[in-house]
Amino acid sequence: MYKINDDVVHKSAGVCYVFDIVTQNFGNGNTTYYLLRPKFPSVVNKALEIFLPVEKEELFIRKPLNKNEAMNLIRLIPSFERIWIADAKTRKQKFEEIYQSGDMKGLCQLVKLLYAEPEFFSKPMSLTDRNFLNKIKTNVFDEFAVSLEISASLMFSIQVLNASANLPFNP
Repeated sequence: MYKINDDVVHKSAGVCYVFDIVTQNFGNGNTTYYLLRPKFPSVVNKALEIFLPVEKEELFIRKPLNKNEAMNLIRLIPSFERIWIADAKTRKQKFEEIYQSGDMKGLCQLVKLLYAEPEFFSKPMSLTDRNFLNKIKTNVFDEFAVSLEISASLMFSIQVLNASANLPFNP
C-alpha cells in the first residue's frame, strides 16, 4: 500500500503523487481510494485528480524506477531498436499496447523514434504519431526526473540540448 506523498506512475497520467487516501461512496458503497495528482502539473493537467480504488492499484499504478534502474535503462537506450510499422492502423495498435503496458524499455524505444533521421521513415511522421510520441516522451522524461531526483525543468533542458544534437537522453 502506498502512503501520502509517495510518487507513483499511473498508466495514462504519468508520474503522480498520492495526495490523499480517502474513503468515498461513489454509488458502490464505501471504498478506500488513492487521490492522485500530477507530480509535474502543466496547463493541460493542473486540475487533474484521479480517484483510484486501493484494491485496483496493481492494475493502474507502479513505483517509479529507482536511480540505478533509470541509469541502467538510459545507458541502454542507444542499443534499442527503433519500432516502426508501416501500416498506420497496426502501428497505432502496437504503440497503444506498449503505452498501456507501461514497460519503460518499450516506451524508450518509441521515444527514440522522435530522434530518428528523416531517412529512417518512408514518408514524414504524421502529426498524430508525433503528438502521441511526445506524450510518451513527457511521461518517460518525468519518470527519469523523479528517479534521478532532478527537477522537471532540468530534465526539460537536457531534452532540449539533446534534441538540438539529435540524440536521445544521455546523462
